Amino acid sequence: MPVALEQVAHVDRDYAFNEYRNSAGSQDFGGLEFTLADFEIGGAEYPLRFPLLARYYRSIEKLIVDSVSPVFIGSGPSTDVALTDFKEQVHFAIQDLIGKRPFEFSDTEKIKWQLLNELFDLTVYQNTTPIQVRQFGKIKKGRPTPQSIEWETGRIESVTMDQVLSPEFVTFKVGQPIEAIVERDRISNELLRILFVSRCKQFSMSKVDEDGLWSRIGSTGRLPQDPDWKP
Repeated sequence: MPVALEQVAHVDRDYAFNEYRNSAGSQDFGGLEFTLADFEIGGAEYPLRFPLLARYYRSIEKLIVDSVSPVFIGSGPSTDVALTDFKEQVHFAIQDLIGKRPFEFSDTEKIKWQLLNELFDLTVYQNTTPIQVRQFGKIKKGRPTPQSIEWETGRIESVTMDQVLSPEFVTFKVGQPIEAIVERDRISNELLRILFVSRCKQFSMSKVDEDGLWSRIGSTGRLPQDPDWKP
């Protein structure tokens, strides 16, 4: 049977495919060969450091990719299905590992992470991939359509209709409280797009409501002093 990932001590670009082919024991390994020049899936675009040579073998329904297999092998009854399976495996591995610290990696994850960094420029990917955040605010200016938003932080930003993906936003009036899913540049924090926006109730407490809340829950300033407590 094909070698297991746990048996691969390190990833060698020139060795990986031959190791899998020999362990599979197939006499007929002629397959469809093609090159992966880019890598996009699930809304993510991972910058390849070099093109990947892939081969699909119909007899075993496997997609073998030089420099990648046997760590990642696509499976499926057709080239397209196997390629999608392969990309999903890589996509899952990147998203699963990219948020971890090195000491959190298992031995298998270390192998995968080393390989992924050899294949993709993940620093470029992180720096160029927008972040998505949930924000509250209100329409600050509109003549007659909304032209700027004041966020709950007090920051005011201009906005155009081309940046907003919710068509009903054009009808919002000045002063309307909103809730939005916002896409921002990871480095500059610049507003790129508003993926979703809807009307909402007042996004911050009034002074009366805030005072009422504190009166109900009390304040540490009103607690009796403990004579034995020392800072």
